Amino acid sequence: MREGEREDRIGLRFQYSPPVPRLSLQIEVPFYAWKAHYGVSGLQDDTNQGLSDLALTGRYEVLHFGGAIPRHVVALTGTLKAPSGNNTHLAAVDNGVPDEHKQIGTGTWDEMLGVWYSYGDFPTVVYAGVSARINGTNQRGNHYGNALFGTLGVRRSFLETKRLFFALDAQVRNAGKDTVPTVPRSFDPNSGGFVGYATGTAGYSITTSLLVRGTLQVPVVTALNGVQSEHPVGYLALAYDFTL
Repeated sequence: MREGEREDRIGLRFQYSPPVPRLSLQIEVPFYAWKAHYGVSGLQDDTNQGLSDLALTGRYEVLHFGGAIPRHVVALTGTLKAPSGNNTHLAAVDNGVPDEHKQIGTGTWDEMLGVWYSYGDFPTVVYAGVSARINGTNQRGNHYGNALFGTLGVRRSFLETKRLFFALDAQVRNAGKDTVPTVPRSFDPNSGGFVGYATGTAGYSITTSLLVRGTLQVPVVTALNGVQSEHPVGYLALAYDFTL
């Protein structure tokens, strides 16, 4: 069984650094211009759009060392995701039962905690991090499995202007099985498991505020539960930064 999706998502991020050293706050507002779902036949069977789930993140740099401009930084992060996106979308082919994979919101309060380390010796930056995501349960009784994530990467800037950069990451994800709303409740045998990715990113700053970025994520190691498979995923993003 195979499903797929394509999407055009707009993300607005507002970041604020309060008068507390090393602390920053960020709120992310994602909006789907469209989200197309492809069923097991390979044909598109649904399109959805609208506001997705808002996320509030706090980041605190607990350690700075390595000179006046710190080369070594250790930071703690915490994120709270709110169920602001629609989780009751019903496609014509779903026979009156909403498909969780066709929603633009999970309908849950979720939390994520992480610790990150970065070594910066411009134009090269090395970074590593681990994080845990704890998912809630929505009104239909669906609960996505809690997950652990890990990242190890390097990024380097090029050209005299340093506007071109490339990054290579090794990423891992280990997720528990999803709980499905049966009576009694049970685990979905075709969910959760381990995936290791090789990820490459290329970006170019068209101006000091406008960035275009492309990312390719390729699964290289998989140990998934039941009947599942992972396929390469590509992202293309255009980002604009402005200061209030």
